[in-house]
Amino acid sequence: MTVKACAKMAAIALALSLSTIAAADSILVINSASTASEPEVSADITAQLPQTCGTQHQYTVVGTPPTDLTGYAQIWDIRYDDEDALLPATQERYRDYLEAGGRMFLMGENSGFAPRNDSLLTLIDMLGGGSLHFYPMGDEAQTITPPFDTGGLNSLAFVAAGGTTTAGTGVFATSNSNGGTAVAWAIGSLNQAPKGSLTVVFDVNFMLSNASLAEQQLFRNLCQFVSTGGNNPPEVTSGVHPVPVNTPIGLLAAISMLGLAAWRRAPRAS
Repeated sequence: MTVKACAKMAAIALALSLSTIAAADSILVINSASTASEPEVSADITAQLPQTCGTQHQYTVVGTPPTDLTGYAQIWDIRYDDEDALLPATQERYRDYLEAGGRMFLMGENSGFAPRNDSLLTLIDMLGGGSLHFYPMGDEAQTITPPFDTGGLNSLAFVAAGGTTTAGTGVFATSNSNGGTAVAWAIGSLNQAPKGSLTVVFDVNFMLSNASLAEQQLFRNLCQFVSTGGNNPPEVTSGVHPVPVNTPIGLLAAISMLGLAAWRRAPRAS
């Protein structure tokens, strides 16, 4: 292979890598800020997302779910009002997104927001995540389950939270003997959408700027879960610390190795 051909392959690889990075960093936030019963709460949580999950991501904020959800690596639907109960068309759209391998966070609330909570439970059932039943957790203390206990987090008490009695095919991130407020389905856990991952928390307060230190740590840990789909990053599972491909050094290294491999495979001229 000629030097010119290798350079062309490198350019193509760079373009593909940049395209992948843009998609991997794209987060859709749905907050219904203009119609929320407490718009200051929605605004506060929206502001906390990049501070907690990372400013390296590209955040798109909308009031209601757009028709086209493709192109977003993560979706954070942080709505909670009864008016924001998921309609059948939205449930189907979310199901399609998760079936395609999307990663999603959905917010529920306490028993005062039954329509919203019930619509989330219906979606979970549609996705093959189990037939879950709502439970009013209130201020009950809950234990943190690995891997959501990063940062020395052992337990916390939400403020006026909801929850479910079981986790279905997922796992509780926080729970006690009555059930749990935070439920998560890693990749492979949703029977009807095995490529996707879903996290549902029946509480609003833990994402606010005035949340307790324990709640703030849980928020950070959930960001990690949603970002990875429940899969541990390579450096955690193997002890190896590879250079991420979405860094300039990683891109140059990948392109250089591509060119080197192509040169090695090229037949010698006779």
